[in-house]
Amino acid sequence: MQNDFKKALSVMMDSLRGVMTPEQELELISVVAFIKNQDEAAFTKLMNVGQSGLLEVFLQTVAELSKDFPDCLGNMNLQIEPVTLKQVLEQISHFDSLEGFSDAYRTIARERFGIRGGENISNENESQLIKALLGNVTDKTLYDGVAGLASTTSALEVKQRYLQDINQQTAQVAARLLTIEGKDFEYQIGNSLEKPLTKPESFDLAVMTPPMGMRLSAVNEIQKQSYLFPELKAKIPTSGADSLWLQLALHSLNATGKAFLTLATGCLFRGGYDAKVREYLIEHELIDTIILLPQGYFSHTGISGAMFILRKDKPKGTPIKLIDASEMGLKARRGVELQSSEIQLVADLYHGKIEAHKCLKSVLLSEIRSNGYDLGFGRYFIKELAQIAINPTAELSKLAELTQKHQQSQQKLNELLSKFDV
Repeated sequence: MQNDFKKALSVMMDSLRGVMTPEQELELISVVAFIKNQDEAAFTKLMNVGQSGLLEVFLQTVAELSKDFPDCLGNMNLQIEPVTLKQVLEQISHFDSLEGFSDAYRTIARERFGIRGGENISNENESQLIKALLGNVTDKTLYDGVAGLASTTSALEVKQRYLQDINQQTAQVAARLLTIEGKDFEYQIGNSLEKPLTKPESFDLAVMTPPMGMRLSAVNEIQKQSYLFPELKAKIPTSGADSLWLQLALHSLNATGKAFLTLATGCLFRGGYDAKVREYLIEHELIDTIILLPQGYFSHTGISGAMFILRKDKPKGTPIKLIDASEMGLKARRGVELQSSEIQLVADLYHGKIEAHKCLKSVLLSEIRSNGYDLGFGRYFIKELAQIAINPTAELSKLAELTQKHQQSQQKLNELLSKFDV
């Protein structure tokens, strides 16, 4: 069914090309699908309104529904033509059910626009890996302070989602998609690092994939936030976003909570402020596992990533698990795709079902201290050199042949030079 929606979405967007921007196309499609999902009678009426009055009735329908769904339809500014609206209505009307629509929508947004399609939109790699790592979380509450279109969090069956994003349009689209899916959620709009709307120590899980290479602007405002480790008095640099997300995630967790954050690999070894935060996390035994991800894991950036798994109640004196998944995945049109067997292997290593494997290192605090709190995987994994079979006789024969060719070339060069008395 999802493939059918993907095809239909692609057809709709191609037919609207040049009439609206791609972002406007997707927003209109999500609104029409939302109306069909929430009020079939209103949708049927729109299908039977003449083109001259269609836009007016459509806007009235949106206004009426926004009273019950302000997070999904409030403060909208749709710039559309009746003929365009008619096309989208007709396409959406072909589907009896919208099951699978939201996933297809997120996929199209990611494939066509990357980060523009929904801020920090994630992909199938992350959704499947997170699901395997978390397991059954139906009784858990979840926080994501940089939720985008909620691609990963929507794939998790949790008791409640508490989401936040800085982009209002993205948040509204995400709210529509989640409502169509029948998911429970609360979605707030705002900058999570500057004004987090989460309640401290409230959630069982924090799952976040912040934008890579993010630069901070309101450092002075951030410096006042209560989620920062009080013992650290260091000034926050404009490049310190990764370390802030780690602190915010921990601040949101209850006493037994776990956080799953995917960050750029520089967070493993960078100095300065990042090093101070890393040392704090290590000495307070808050890092449970780190998974080094393959190049191309994300479809919208070539930056390498690592997943930090933090645990508030990690047993004292236990090692940090390092799982090297950097060589996993098959090359695809966009990046790499993790295979189901690889995802299961990573999950089994994390859950302790496999205790010895070439991709796993359990590192004690004393060893990490001796490495200056550097968590770069190169310090703990020794890459095996590929063994090359050498045939001495064949290699000597090649060398003799090359020597002969060199001598012949040298002789020809000398003959040419002698003609010019050089």
